[in-house]
Amino acid sequence: MSTDTTAQARAPSALAILIRNPLAGVFVALTVIFAISALISPYFLTGYNMSVIARGLAFVGLVTIAQSSLMILGELDLSLGTIGGLCGVVSGMLMVQAGLPWGVALVLALMLGMVLGFVNGFLVTSLGLHSLVLTIGTAGIYGGAILVLTKGVAITGIPQGIQFLGRGDVLGLPVPPGLTITTEVCTAYNEAGQQYPQGLKQQVEKAIDHIGELVGHVFGNRENSLLVSVRSGARASMPGMLDTVLNLGLNDETVEGLAEKSGDRRFAYDSYRRFIQMYSD
Repeated sequence: MSTDTTAQARAPSALAILIRNPLAGVFVALTVIFAISALISPYFLTGYNMSVIARGLAFVGLVTIAQSSLMILGELDLSLGTIGGLCGVVSGMLMVQAGLPWGVALVLALMLGMVLGFVNGFLVTSLGLHSLVLTIGTAGIYGGAILVLTKGVAITGIPQGIQFLGRGDVLGLPVPPGLTITTEVCTAYNEAGQQYPQGLKQQVEKAIDHIGELVGHVFGNRENSLLVSVRSGARASMPGMLDTVLNLGLNDETVEGLAEKSGDRRFAYDSYRRFIQMYSD
């Protein structure tokens, strides 16, 4: 009897397991959030909503994996974004200007990323600087290299074989489609006395229609409206300075369609409120 009692006393409780294993606590918290969300809205666990969540996590997940490996080692790399951007620029230039096959260009770009990561690690260990301080500096260097290589101009003429990356999914993982208005347009707008370049509106409308075809929605349609996010950019990195506007496409009419489709008027009008608030900021 005493042995059983001692064994029971030593058996860890569920709370103790969660305290000792933070990952288990995160998993439980996510499970609870999903369960509550599913109870609040019957549309939460639908395939479409799961695909939207997956699209939002696609890029974030890749960066998280890289940062997590560094944090496990007790380090932090703030240059990951610019390393990824520089690798993308180099791969594009290798494909367009050097004429290399896209597979070879991507492999070489990945190797460049590994080299830049090694450079960061070597500098941290050899100079004895904190990784946070050093990678702020290398992020500026890599970002400057992007500007030198591209001169602020978008790389066009990417081969058809690689364009599948922006057309729905890669290996079953959804990739959100989008369009880019380059910084050249901003320059032309200012030089023309704050007048948009001729043909810009038609090009944007055509691109929006194409995005709608890819995802099965129509911009401005009451019953099945396409909603997009607008994320500002710049030729140089400006952390914390660039704005984002979500739910572009909602108006007094389409919000009613969203409310009917989702079955949740509060969700629809809260999304509309967020759009108005972010745009007015």
